[in-house]
Parts: sequence; C-alpha cells; structure tokens
Amino acid sequence: METQLAALRTELAESRRECALLDRMIAHVPAGIAFLDTDLVFRKVNATLAKFLGLTVEAMLGRRMFDVLPETREYYGPLMEQLLRTGEPFRAVEAPFSYTVNGVPMETFWDFTYMPIVSRDGRPEGVLVLNHEVSERVASQRQLREQITRLKALDQLKADFLNAASHELRTPLTSIKGYAEFLEDGVGGQLTPTQRDHVYQIQAGTQRLRRIVDDMLDFARLEAGVFQLQPLRTDLGKVIEQEVASLRPLAQEKQVVLELRGLVPSVPLVATVDPLRIGQVLLNLVGNAIKFTPAGGHVAVEAKGDAGSLRVEVRDTGIGIPADCHERVFEKFYQVNPSSTREHGGAGLGLAISKALVEAHGGEIGLHSVPGEGSTFWFALTV
Repeated sequence: METQLAALRTELAESRRECALLDRMIAHVPAGIAFLDTDLVFRKVNATLAKFLGLTVEAMLGRRMFDVLPETREYYGPLMEQLLRTGEPFRAVEAPFSYTVNGVPMETFWDFTYMPIVSRDGRPEGVLVLNHEVSERVASQRQLREQITRLKALDQLKADFLNAASHELRTPLTSIKGYAEFLEDGVGGQLTPTQRDHVYQIQAGTQRLRRIVDDMLDFARLEAGVFQLQPLRTDLGKVIEQEVASLRPLAQEKQVVLELRGLVPSVPLVATVDPLRIGQVLLNLVGNAIKFTPAGGHVAVEAKGDAGSLRVEVRDTGIGIPADCHERVFEKFYQVNPSSTREHGGAGLGLAISKALVEAHGGEIGLHSVPGEGSTFWFALTV
C-alpha cells in the first residue's frame, strides 16, 4: 500500500509540474489564448489575451464571454453556437474586432482561430481560442495602399502633363524649325559665317527638343495603352545602317569614333517588325552611348544574326553605370546621374520607351556595365 501511495504521490507531483510548465508556456506565448466551457465561460486565459483586451486575467476568469465583451455578441454569438453544434472550427484573418474598455471604444483587427475541444465520445467540452492582434499590420497595409494610390495618381498626373505639354510644344517647335531653315536658305539675306553658326545651333537645339517632345508623346501613349506597332517585313540591316549613319554627325561633334560591325550586305536580316520603332530603339541606345562617352572614346554597334534570332549590341567606352543601378535604368524618369543628364539633355524616358518597344515586339533588352570601363546595351528579337 505504501509503495502504491508513494507512486501516486510521485505521479501527482509530476502532473502538477507538467501543468505548471504548461501554464507558464501558455502565459508567455505571444498570442492570446483562452479556454471557454460549453456555456462560453472563460476557464483559462493567458495574460497576453487579457492585455490585448485591456483587461486582467482575474477580470475575465469565471465570466461569460459576452458579459466581458458584450459588443461581440451580435457577430460572434451565432458563430460560437454553430461551432458547438457542428464541431467545425472557424478562422479569420484581419477580422475587425470592436469592444469597449472603461467606456472607451476600441477598434482593432485580429487573426483568430476558434477550435472546439471534444471528449473521447465526441461531445463538445469547450472552445479553444487563439487570437493575435494585427492592428498595426492592418494600419501599415492601409497606409501602403494609400501611398500606392497617391503614387498612381501622381503617375497619371505626370502622364497627363507630358501629353498636354508635348502637344503644346509641337507647334512652336515647328515654327522655330521653319524660320531657322528660312534663315539658312538666305530668305532674309545672306548670312555671315557667325550668323550661320548661330542658325546651326538653333537647329541643333530644336532637333534635341523635338526628340524630347517625341519621347514625351510616346510615353504618354504607352501609359494610356493606345500605342500600336505597325509591323512590316523589314531588312533590319538597312535600318541599323540608316540609324547609325544619322548619328555620325553627333559622334564627330563629340569626337567619338562610331563603328558598325557584323552586317554582311549580301545576307539580309529580315524580320516582321515596326521599322520606325526599332530605329527609335537604336537611336536611343546609340545616342546615349555617344552622349556619355568622353572625347576620344569609342562606340561600336554590332548586329549578330543566327537561326531565328537577332541580337544588337551597343558597346561604348564611356562613364559606365554602377551595378546597383542596372535594374533601374529602364524605369521612367530614372537618371543615374541627374547632373550629367542635364548636361547632355533628355527627360529620362528614352530607355524606358526602348524597353517597352522591344518587349512589345516580344524581345528582350538589357545591359552589362562597369563604372569607368563603359557599357554594353543590347536587345534581342525573334526574326
């Protein structure tokens, strides 16, 4: 008998230690935990849940859930009845939870699980409650959504402004270009060499501004989703030659060597593309390479065609682009070095438009660059 009593005492002591350990674990879990009996009376409550609710454990134990939190009866009453009747748990994510503490209304959000505890014969014995307040997370997400909405509105404002401004600028630019041509042709009298140089500067500035306006218009069309390609069966080799030839005066002015490689006149590179838009991509890539390459540098344009594909690379010995900027250079308005971009002109749209045009053709575009060693921009198309 003594042996049995000793064994029972040992077993009882062990059970108490386990219960105490379990109580300590529940008390320190960073989530609200409670056990309610079938009358929805709180039988176990950890301090975390009580703190979430602005109460104490003592104020909750032995009281019905809807006496402690009367505001929850309307929503949670039917759910608790269904849980005890069917034995099916219910869960919610970021559920609104309103209650009152000392007369002060509290508006919170919770992730929670209400799970039935059943006996061996299947009868419900109570409800296990696992709650975690996520009000800060919901507030952060709400702020993020509001910020995204504001940014979208700002993007739309930029697009609307670019569309309106580019249309308004076209007319005076056409007028300036026309009068500059009149002066060049001597309509107002013969020009001195100095005056002819001034006219040339007017024409060059007008052309640069016209390219910016065209970029603005294209960007506005892309953003509005009304941009359309005009695909034709095209000899891409001729397109590349023409665009490179059009940029040779800029290269000479910058004292940069511009070289075209890889094209074989007897082997045409034929593909169904929009030749004007592919030409625009080349103008952007080669023009940027020339602008950001110091005098005495070198720009090489190389076209590589094989079975079913074409790859065009534009390599320069310019200033290069830091690695952490590679992913962003194709973003609209992004400028690696704003002061340098202001010096050379541009609105920060050329590469974004080029990316959109290449991808509209089902192609890819990218770059490899090392600061101080130059950059290689490339695009690939299916031919």
